[in-house]
Amino acid sequence: MTSILDILPYFVTSWILLTIAVAVFFLVNKDPVLKRRAWKPIVLVVCGVLAGFLVLMGFYISSVVVAIIGFVNLDKVRICSACGTMHMPGSLFSAPAKFCSKCGSQLD
Repeated sequence: MTSILDILPYFVTSWILLTIAVAVFFLVNKDPVLKRRAWKPIVLVVCGVLAGFLVLMGFYISSVVVAIIGFVNLDKVRICSACGTMHMPGSLFSAPAKFCSKCGSQLD
């Protein structure tokens, strides 16, 4: 079996690169349609990479937690169709936003 110390540098490097890539994509891109279209695949890829590394390192229960967090992100986060602003609820038990706080349009 592979040691955690063998995998850790690859895990940290990939996590940093994914974080930078996703942040740049959502900060630079102003197209709401593209943001909405890309949101689900991005969440699935990021969660899959993280869960895969956790399984390789032997943290099986943590990979289940990552899957739950990914599901909550897909369920709760909304992106405004008009202005592209991302809306995240304040807590796990909060209902998703219904209206955009920036432009006031209704969120789907």
